[in-house]
Amino acid sequence: MLWALLMLLTPFRNESATLKTYLDNAAGFFVTCFLLVNYPHFMASYKLAYGMGLRFIFRNWLQLLLVPLLLVGLIVHAFFYADLPAFWTNLLGESLSIIGIDTSFQAVADTHSKESMAVLLVLMYLTVGWHYSKQAYGCMMVYSHYDGYHLDRWQRRFVKWSLFSVWFANYFTYHRGYTPSDFYGIAQYPLNFTTYGTYFGYGSFAVTLVALLYFIIFKNYRAHKRLPSANFLIPYVSLVVWWLPPFNQPFFYMTAVPFFHSLQYLPFVYRFESRQMPAHYSSMRRNIRSATIIAALIITGWLSFNLVPERLDLSFNTIGIMNVWYFTAASHIFINIHHYFIDNVIWRFNNPNIRKYLLT
Repeated sequence: MLWALLMLLTPFRNESATLKTYLDNAAGFFVTCFLLVNYPHFMASYKLAYGMGLRFIFRNWLQLLLVPLLLVGLIVHAFFYADLPAFWTNLLGESLSIIGIDTSFQAVADTHSKESMAVLLVLMYLTVGWHYSKQAYGCMMVYSHYDGYHLDRWQRRFVKWSLFSVWFANYFTYHRGYTPSDFYGIAQYPLNFTTYGTYFGYGSFAVTLVALLYFIIFKNYRAHKRLPSANFLIPYVSLVVWWLPPFNQPFFYMTAVPFFHSLQYLPFVYRFESRQMPAHYSSMRRNIRSATIIAALIITGWLSFNLVPERLDLSFNTIGIMNVWYFTAASHIFINIHHYFIDNVIWRFNNPNIRKYLLT
């Protein structure tokens, strides 16, 4: 509903001072809510994953131990060897040119620290798109379970790949041209995919959408006289309208989309956490524990994304020496990338904790 309202009003943004103020304030509102919604959603994934016990952690050692160590090691190494000339991006640019992708990576930075962050930024946005699609898929599968809307293995695959196709179209469309964007002082260059990548993205979306309509909605209705619920459909529709390039709104792309993604995540965390509370807890005790968890998620998120990295940047004068908010950028990159790997092991239907506290 908000997407429709913003889509209607945004074209007239510069024709009305009042409307421009409202829309500017709306974008600022989403950014302010990062503290209350986006950051806690990241911190909640850490609480869930590392709170499932040592056996769970060591069973998923790749995602929960090795990946964060590698990321920290790369970030620290790049910081201490910041004066080294760039070499990653030259190698990456040459490697991509071999397969016919001409990029501007060679111009991304003149130092090792900046180029390391630039390469990690590419990885971050790659995993973010995958993660958004997988979360929408997870929401649809949970609601199909709640609603008793049965999907067989192939139908689930059609849903998943239709959601992935939105990511493909978004990713290939974004990586066109050579104009860089800025991320806390780090230049982020598009990979400049050919138009064939864009055709692939939109083509896969069209094919999988038709497959979803026919093999799921039509066939299920013909067999069982049942249509999917709104709860089942909304995650799909919302990903399409906020993320598919013809529909997304650049003015709200980097603010509203992450906000709603995080907001979509938290009810599942709430259900998971609330159902772990002992049955003998009084209502007051439950409320106190819930409030404590919420406050802890907000505070740790603020510390992780804002206070600690910004103080490190000021202490080491990274802005003056490197012209980059190095630790601030690094914290965002690290948490975003690692968050994908964490969720990859938490929200699995074969996870006994998920089956016990979320699906029953």
